[in-house]
Amino acid sequence: MDLRGKSMVITGAAQGLGQKIAEVVVHQDANLALVDLDHKKLQDTIRLCSKAGGKAKNYPVDVSDDSAVGTLFNSIHRDFASVDGVINNAGVTGDAL
Repeated sequence: MDLRGKSMVITGAAQGLGQKIAEVVVHQDANLALVDLDHKKLQDTIRLCSKAGGKAKNYPVDVSDDSAVGTLFNSIHRDFASVDGVINNAGVTGDAL
């Protein structure tokens, strides 16, 4: 899949699998909208992506909050002009397990 110049949203991007996904996708010259609750760890992912020469912006958002997600996508559209794909990696459960 050719992701050059595409805008990709990655939730749960601050650590673990989400961070690794960001590292892989940034090497494909995609623009990244990185989403996570943990602003500090999200900054680490931004640094990794920037070091790789990619364009990434962080969005500290709780994806379990419907209204926050609507605002999130409005912000991403404003910043990147489009959303070409979403990697929905954040774990949200109803019972908080």
